[in-house]
Amino acid sequence: MATAVLPSALLANVRFQMKLWRPLLVGIGGSLASRKRALSEYLERSLDGPAIVHADDLWSTEVDRPAALEALGAELLAPLAAGRAGHVSTSSVRGASRRLIEPFGVLVVEGYGVLSAPLGELFHLTVLVEEGSRAATKASGEPSEATARYRIDASAPLP
Repeated sequence: MATAVLPSALLANVRFQMKLWRPLLVGIGGSLASRKRALSEYLERSLDGPAIVHADDLWSTEVDRPAALEALGAELLAPLAAGRAGHVSTSSVRGASRRLIEPFGVLVVEGYGVLSAPLGELFHLTVLVEEGSRAATKASGEPSEATARYRIDASAPLP
């Protein structure tokens, strides 16, 4: 069941979930240009050093997206969920790179398509950024409490 929440409530939920999961795997999805990256950056500033993966950095063309999302699940999320280190491979105009992520703290993965099955089932907490949440951002960079709304999947299984 999904519940609409404010950014501060989302942050409180993440902090609570951090007590239950090591590492806590958070997936942020939504339509194109729905401010998923802004929300992940807000969590990055508000938490103690979460690892952030921007799915847009995993593929160079739309044709590559399905294989990149499959690799994200197999090479990063599944190992982390099992308590092992995982890795993520990125590609850009500067070349390809591979990043090791240890099974500690919080991992936030944001991007179009990351909540789709079967990948979305690997997250402990999923957040859907809705169309109407493209509202104002405070000068501090925090999403506006008055206008931004997110949907959190509250049906995630407990450990």
